[in-house]
Amino acid sequence: MIYFDNAAATKTLKESAQCALKMMTEEFGNPSSLHSFGFAAEKSIDKAEKDILKCFKNAFGDFYFTSGGTEANNIAILGFCRRMKRYGRHIITSFIEHPSVINSFEMLKDEGFNITYAETDSNGIVNIEKLAELVKDDTIFVSIMNVNNEIGSIQNINEIGRIIKKKNENVVFHSDCVQSFTKQEIDLKYVDIATVSGHKIHAPKGVGGIYIKKGIKISPIGAGGSQQRGIRPGTENTPAICAFACSSNIMIEKMKENEQKAKIVKNELIKIQNMIDGVNINGSIENGSPYILNLSFEGVKAEVLLHALEKENIYVSTGAACSSRQKKHKTTVSIIAPKMADSSLRFSFCAENTLKEAQICRDVIIDCVKKLRKYKKR
Repeated sequence: MIYFDNAAATKTLKESAQCALKMMTEEFGNPSSLHSFGFAAEKSIDKAEKDILKCFKNAFGDFYFTSGGTEANNIAILGFCRRMKRYGRHIITSFIEHPSVINSFEMLKDEGFNITYAETDSNGIVNIEKLAELVKDDTIFVSIMNVNNEIGSIQNINEIGRIIKKKNENVVFHSDCVQSFTKQEIDLKYVDIATVSGHKIHAPKGVGGIYIKKGIKISPIGAGGSQQRGIRPGTENTPAICAFACSSNIMIEKMKENEQKAKIVKNELIKIQNMIDGVNINGSIENGSPYILNLSFEGVKAEVLLHALEKENIYVSTGAACSSRQKKHKTTVSIIAPKMADSSLRFSFCAENTLKEAQICRDVIIDCVKKLRKYKKR
């Protein structure tokens, strides 16, 4: 099996799975219980929070655990904007954000907020100067993702934060860092809120989190107890939380090594451009994540090619997994390169992927594309 869909979900590390098993079978107390068994679980969560905060640069705030990146984005956007609406109702994002960001903004639009969408270039990069021009006196919130989940374009979030705060020092800047966490350095000097997810970095599904800088006020979007300082009520998923921290520690320690491995695989697959006509790269190679490659194959439907590859035991995707069945959702490729949207596939890598896998995948794609193009002509 060749698995090139790591931007959707990764295989859980053995160390993280063992950590979760231990918390489920040995240290299974409720973190809110007053006895020593509960206190031990609470201490494990506190340690996990500290471990994850160490994975960021210039993190001067708190970390709260959620069920994943989607819930974290909802808390960040809805929790902050609803609390601060009396100070302004103008909010800014881009057209190529994750659906959990776009849909949260659209919810706020129905509540009377004014949304401005920042445009991107043909590589999915936001023009920072033009973004700053969109900031007004009543702007309270800006959300721009760090690494695009479909084409891998990297935004300079620290520079974005610096520029927009220069225009209006009261603007709070949020960045969805799901696809960059522990894969590249994340500097939070000018970032107020950052959101991450566990199953993108070899932790279990069902866990993620939100970093909130000291002084930033957010209201909970759900009612419950006082867990996690009231930001995210409900009994904490201690096994998943500790496994998340375990994966974070391992991934951040091997960040440079893993990055080089991903580059080798990506660069090998890119060679397909010189081996068959009608292959286009969506996004920037120079300013893109080594973990994500989006290719369009002219004259071939993406879903047809995806299933053809699946028959050869090669697994890729057509875009964001959480919106793949929502036909109304606009993909990043459909925005930056509309003519390529129906023929684009996303290949996403991890440190376990190999050069040989990339070579096999490339050769199989060439064979499948040639056959599918001949079939279409007939």
